[in-house]
Amino acid sequence: MFQKRNDIQGLRTIAIIGVVLFHLGPKVFANGFLGGFDPPICMFTFKHCLVYPENIASDFVHVLPERNITTASSCYLMSLILSREKSITGSVIANFYSRRFKRIVPLYSIMLASLAADLWWALPFAENIKNIATNNDYWSEVFNSPVLLHAWSLGVEIQYYLIVPLIMIFSRIKETRLFRVICFAPIIIASYLCHIFTPEAVSFGLVFSRMWQFLIGSIAFELEGVIADFVSYLPVHAADSEDSNTNNKKLDDEPRKFLNVDTVRSCVIPFSAYCITGFLLWLMLLSKCPQAWSRVLTTLVTGILLLLGKLSQIRCLANEIVVYIGDLSYMIYLTHWPIIILYKYYVEVQEEFSVRAYIFTTVVYLLIIIALVSGGMQKISEVAHISGSDREAIEWNIAQTDLTYFSRPNGCTDDTEAEQWTHYTEESALRGLCTGTGTAKVLVIGNSYGYRAFPVLHKLFAGRYSKLRLFSRSSRVLLTEDPGDPNFKNYVKTVLENFRPDITFLIEKDQYNSLTKRIVGDIAHDPITKQIHASIDFLSEHSGTLIVDQQYYKPELNVAYTLQKRLQMGERNFTDLRVRREKYQLRFENEIARMGSLNNSEVIVNDVQAQLCPGEYCYFYNYETLHAYYGDTAAHLTSEGLNQLEPTYSFDY
Repeated sequence: MFQKRNDIQGLRTIAIIGVVLFHLGPKVFANGFLGGFDPPICMFTFKHCLVYPENIASDFVHVLPERNITTASSCYLMSLILSREKSITGSVIANFYSRRFKRIVPLYSIMLASLAADLWWALPFAENIKNIATNNDYWSEVFNSPVLLHAWSLGVEIQYYLIVPLIMIFSRIKETRLFRVICFAPIIIASYLCHIFTPEAVSFGLVFSRMWQFLIGSIAFELEGVIADFVSYLPVHAADSEDSNTNNKKLDDEPRKFLNVDTVRSCVIPFSAYCITGFLLWLMLLSKCPQAWSRVLTTLVTGILLLLGKLSQIRCLANEIVVYIGDLSYMIYLTHWPIIILYKYYVEVQEEFSVRAYIFTTVVYLLIIIALVSGGMQKISEVAHISGSDREAIEWNIAQTDLTYFSRPNGCTDDTEAEQWTHYTEESALRGLCTGTGTAKVLVIGNSYGYRAFPVLHKLFAGRYSKLRLFSRSSRVLLTEDPGDPNFKNYVKTVLENFRPDITFLIEKDQYNSLTKRIVGDIAHDPITKQIHASIDFLSEHSGTLIVDQQYYKPELNVAYTLQKRLQMGERNFTDLRVRREKYQLRFENEIARMGSLNNSEVIVNDVQAQLCPGEYCYFYNYETLHAYYGDTAAHLTSEGLNQLEPTYSFDY
């Protein structure tokens, strides 16, 4: 799940505070500049803005005076975004640049229009190149007070955006984290050497000498993936679902072994995060550490905080007020320096440290923030204060976006009996046995659709059975031919022969889209229809009643993700998250015809369409609660979606 990382906004708050203090008193807060240039946040942003435009503040990539904090975070975000893209195509890059333009350029243009003087280099985001060409020293410029001094860092960031797609494309030649780290390492080393050995007037604003800071963010993201393998809350993402392709691979809900780290998450990580955050504040505001070391330490510390924040939210950085300031940090960055310069100009303040300057700047920003909140000038205020019902819907859909691994209902145990019958041990966690107080024997078979529906059936039967058995396997199909594992049908047949259930539920995803393929000739002689009839015959031979679920509609979008994304952005247009009933029927007309050709009184075809399409439209979500019915791109039903099928299951048994 890709939640909004509020702790990143907290890092941006630290960054902007450090920058403003440095510009107010460069001798008193000598290391405040470290907040500005933050490569680690940069790689984060490239990806985050493509996939999560709802996180407005995360979408603003603000490059501050030195930007050690914000650069690291931005790069971390870019890596996060790219990890969800199967390939970096022209459309992906175009979408990225489009979003960068929309977020950065409008406010930047307003600032330039308001400060027409000193405009020519700042307009094309080339203020850093001007400083290199004219051999200007940044530290001298701080005291000379050019009104667009701070625009240099935006120039570095925009120029890096022109390069980063090439780096990312090359690093993804092989889809392994180790290969990406190996690709980043020589660039980091070369960039840092350039940063150290090139004259300060050149290296300070040269984009290549800053790339090591950007790529530290990418390294942090790759390390996060390694650490996640040992974290118990790691979910199975939509991209890992069984339906992402049709090859014979374990694509859905594979059993995983995790290290129990509850103590680490609840105690060690928060304590470490507080200590490191305190060190970062000390380093920026009080430390007299040499600049070269300060830059390295600030960038590395930012990367560490990004990792810790993924494992456990850092409360001091995720505080609502701190996050809100972080949301506004791009605007504050653009306007703070001109305000300081105008103040110094009109009151002829020459000293670098002035109490009056602090008071003046504080009052100006208080007025700006009040105007934003009361007048609604920025959509970001809406995002920062989401209504209670929308917040609940966002949190619910985020949880459903990352489907966790199947766990048996309480009271159900390992099915050692079926294992003795079949000697089949693969994915044993997807099989189980529940005992009740009734007399009927019930069997549930299928793939991921089946074992996700099992808890619903368990609840509906409420113990009114002698035995309730689950025998399922990811990515397998029973109604049609299964080129991936044709032997699984034999294991199912063995279970049927030994168990002889009174009721059998077959709930499976049509992994190979066989049921909806064109009917060849007369339906009685259609090859796929014959396969269905043969499968039904062998399933019903040793079962009382056989109940077969029809297929669920597969939306083009990840519904749970799309809902939470749009709600975070304040958008409420969900018309693309539904289809007309006629379109639903057209999609499955061949399956409906094939299943309708069955002539077996003991077989019930469960019309799921009746529950998922109760009216003119088939909604992919509950339009009252805004809870998604589908949790991933493989069309697995969420708990809310499965609840829609309860009436049909109740009627069936």
